[in-house]
Amino acid sequence: MSQVVERGSRQLVSDQGQVARTQPTRVFCLPADMRRNADSLLNQQFWLWGQDIRRREDNALLRYGFTRTRPPENTQGSNCYVLQLADHRMVALWGFGFFYGERIRGGIYVPRSHLSPLVAPDWEPPANIWQPVDVPPYKPPEDRDDWSRAMPLLVGALQWISAYETEILRESGAAYRQACLDDWSRAVCSASDVAGRWLHLAQQCEETLLRSALSSR
Repeated sequence: MSQVVERGSRQLVSDQGQVARTQPTRVFCLPADMRRNADSLLNQQFWLWGQDIRRREDNALLRYGFTRTRPPENTQGSNCYVLQLADHRMVALWGFGFFYGERIRGGIYVPRSHLSPLVAPDWEPPANIWQPVDVPPYKPPEDRDDWSRAMPLLVGALQWISAYETEILRESGAAYRQACLDDWSRAVCSASDVAGRWLHLAQQCEETLLRSALSSR
């Protein structure tokens, strides 16, 4: 049975921000406290995406411009939502993780449980991914070259999430977003702060990457 593909009504305007270009000279990692905060924010974000899919008026992801692909008949798993962005960038969402890719750099896969990028060789998301076991055996960054590619991609992904939350807040209002968070027992911020939290995290990643590069000279 062929997969069912549905397209949203519009494409997202460009949200491209400035991405770190620094080439680190040693393996880079986020500080432990930053990782814990990032993991909680990421888990919350997946909850919010789930609420947007089930929004009473319509599926907010489709309205935002995503394409939805359902699993084949008799196959259990998550729908896949894919969004093509400006400047040859792509985002793919599943219930268990997300993929972000740029044609000039490649891609990263980030599992829902941890904001830890895994390096993907291609910039387009893999096909036929319905469950976590279907995800290719991507590996975490191991050396300077891996991190110099993965971290700018992670920053780009965080900037996109911030732009998404800004648009949802503008279109649906703070009351809708806050209602989503009120139903989440582990909320880490208010509705008005979600976009800012993601943008701040992106800036922290850039700054930490820069400090790592400078200290290794």
